[in-house]
Amino acid sequence: MALIAASLLALGAAPAIGEAPYLVKDINSLPSSSFTPGEFTVVGNLVLFRGCDRTHGCELWRTDGTAAGTVMVKDINPGSGSSLCDVRWCQFRTFANVNGTLFFAASDGTQAGLWESDGTAAGTVMVKNINTQWLPHGLGEAGSDPSYLTNLNGTLLFAADDGSGYELWRSDGTSSGTVVVSDGRLEPALLTNVDGTLFFSTYSGLWKSDGTAAGTVLVKDLCSYPCYASPQYLTNVNGTLFFAATDGTSGRELWKSDGTEAGTVMVKDINPGPNGSLGAYGFEPQYFANVNGSLHFVASDGTHGRELWKSDGTEAGTVMVKDINPGPAPSSAADLTNVNGELLFSADDGASGRELWKSDGTEAGTALVRDIRSGAASSFPSGLASANGALLFWTADLASGVVLWKSDGTVAGTSILRQPDAATTTTGSYPAGFTSMGGSSFFAAADGTHGRELWKSDGSAAGTVMVKDIRLGPTDSLGYDVAFTNVNGTLFFVASDEAHGAELWKSDGTEAGTLMVRDINPGAIGSSPDHLANVNATLLFTADDGAHGRELWRSDGTEAGTVMVKDINPASSSFSGYSADFMNVNGTLFFRADDGTHGRELWRSDGTEMGTVMVKDIAPGSASSVSDFGCPLSTFADVNGALFFVAGEATHGA
Repeated sequence: MALIAASLLALGAAPAIGEAPYLVKDINSLPSSSFTPGEFTVVGNLVLFRGCDRTHGCELWRTDGTAAGTVMVKDINPGSGSSLCDVRWCQFRTFANVNGTLFFAASDGTQAGLWESDGTAAGTVMVKNINTQWLPHGLGEAGSDPSYLTNLNGTLLFAADDGSGYELWRSDGTSSGTVVVSDGRLEPALLTNVDGTLFFSTYSGLWKSDGTAAGTVLVKDLCSYPCYASPQYLTNVNGTLFFAATDGTSGRELWKSDGTEAGTVMVKDINPGPNGSLGAYGFEPQYFANVNGSLHFVASDGTHGRELWKSDGTEAGTVMVKDINPGPAPSSAADLTNVNGELLFSADDGASGRELWKSDGTEAGTALVRDIRSGAASSFPSGLASANGALLFWTADLASGVVLWKSDGTVAGTSILRQPDAATTTTGSYPAGFTSMGGSSFFAAADGTHGRELWKSDGSAAGTVMVKDIRLGPTDSLGYDVAFTNVNGTLFFVASDEAHGAELWKSDGTEAGTLMVRDINPGAIGSSPDHLANVNATLLFTADDGAHGRELWRSDGTEAGTVMVKDINPASSSFSGYSADFMNVNGTLFFRADDGTHGRELWRSDGTEMGTVMVKDIAPGSASSVSDFGCPLSTFADVNGALFFVAGEATHGA
């Protein structure tokens, strides 16, 4: 049960001193949602996947399709700590089958890197620890975060960070054979194998690679700054690559490529104008699927909502399959998955809630498979994946928590594969980030039906309510490390919705008054604002707009008034690592930054470009007075209006 009383003691309705703390409201009364599977990958006769339970955290599991055969492979990070990222925030492909071996990203609690498994505990071992740089204060290794793992002609290709930024890597399954392919600060994403050629996305355009440095080249620069093409949903259909992108004139629409610049063209401008038909709905969720040589995808033509479409690669052959939720309301079809030549996906028809659907590519053959939670309530099928001729997915059910299912596309063939252990207790809502504003306490919490969202409380059960479901359904809009900042009665915070990555939001405590301030880095990547601080009634923070790197920004709560203060390091990011050194001292913001010339040093700002200057080059020249990795714990302290901080130079050290 989630006790939030201790954090509400400052409110008028809280217990008097000496009274025992009491539960204000049990926000999440679901049974423990501890089993959240994902990354289903077929290896031989088994399906290997990420599973999470209360005892072991998120670890590598396997299933043969039976309840008895669904077991953990190895507790890589012993105890309740996780070796794999939880499905709630793990959005990028981290599993791949290469020549009958599973490659995946994991951490044993000491080292984080690329691992492999044959489905047995003994055969589950680390391939290479790619990033051996250490965080300070005993916090462990920085980690390389291998992602978008892809089998290219029997060789593993993936993106990883060795401490110098995300690059394209390859591996033959040995430590010495795990090497960087191209060191060009490309930040590759969405690696996709199209008949032996690897395609991937960058901010500006589409690239391809044969696994060598010389063979890694730009296919087409779709648009230039301030436009971000960021191709998404890369999908192979009979040797043609389909993807979503914008050219700066049309919005995000359907494109295709044969691997040449001339052959990379828009298929159809489904929703003419700057809005586009495909929106900016993130990198990895399955909104594109190849079914029997036809591309199925989700789009809005401006008249209908986001519905199921298909394309044969021609303008005339790109049509809506069915208006599942009739009229302008969207069915928001998602997780499109090909199972034995039939499309299975989740959708909301406006009457049955979000449930499991199927389609044969015709209007008549597009229908609800099973109303798992009857009536208008939703079961929220998630993590859909094809495995050995069946669909695997999980649902969030009020009675059973998170449940693993399998389906053959029929009502009778849609059944529970694994439920949470009977001994699990009720999960908590994990409230966090408590901030007082206008007589209420605002915080982040999950009620078991919605994801982690913005809530407020006046100290009573009736007055403890969700402010807004920013990201619809069970997906979180707020992170577990969320921080709220009150600036003159406006609450600022960082959130993501279905159309945007992590961006700056604000709230006045009402649903209507809770909205995104500015889409600083347009699209699904987001600018990931951080270090929000109230300085003289102005919000100062760091953000990455995708062009200047992470720099200092300010906001007055309006889109026009949300601007970069100064491009401190024109060549790169001036802020790096995990530093929490960002402090208001008597109306002046002090922080650490690297201008590209002096290393990481102490700076100050009054919120203007002219007033943002380095205080002193403590370690002269390009050396830094603190570690480039920074520290997740602040080394700043305000003592009676004076800033005390930790620094080092050649003579004295830190």
